[in-house]
Amino acid sequence: MIDTIFFDLMGVLLFPKGNFEAGELADEIDRQIGKVTNDVLFKEETLHRYQLRDDEFSQLLQTIADKYEPYIPLWELLPRLKKHYKLGIINNGTYLTYPLFEERYHLSQRFDVFISSALEGICKPDPAIYRLACQKLGSQPLNCLFMDDSAENIMGAQQAGVQTIHWSSKEQGFQEFEKYIHHVTKAANTASQTNEPITSETR
Repeated sequence: MIDTIFFDLMGVLLFPKGNFEAGELADEIDRQIGKVTNDVLFKEETLHRYQLRDDEFSQLLQTIADKYEPYIPLWELLPRLKKHYKLGIINNGTYLTYPLFEERYHLSQRFDVFISSALEGICKPDPAIYRLACQKLGSQPLNCLFMDDSAENIMGAQQAGVQTIHWSSKEQGFQEFEKYIHHVTKAANTASQTNEPITSETR
């Protein structure tokens, strides 16, 4: 039985806004962010490569953060999930945007841990990052669920012994997640009639 759920940030919790134009440079830097394992180097190399000032760099990060919006059906489920599970985020990317997302979405109140490749020096799909996330929450990999829109990242989690759901689209991923939660909740209710169902059918 799972006791911990890990989410990818971009592609599960947040998705690009359909009509938002960030600009060519912001989009280019955004594509590089997912490979960041050292924020000092990331900033230095970006400033040098694009001949940016500090304030211009900060504005680009703000624009990149503005590109995304929460997937509301999942976020509406989070308060109920938090009553029953430890929740965490495993994110490939710079930690420099974290304050922007924290201000908007209060991540530290909704999630028990935020694992950043930029802070840990490793990134998905390295199995080590999933094991680290489990360790930080005192959870066994077998008792954890991880969701991501990248098949490669899903494979890395599976190699670490973590259960997974691949979000090939937000509608498909959320539907599978609801089915999964409904199944485990039903199993728990069979063992103990005190648990409250968690799926959106009960909201």
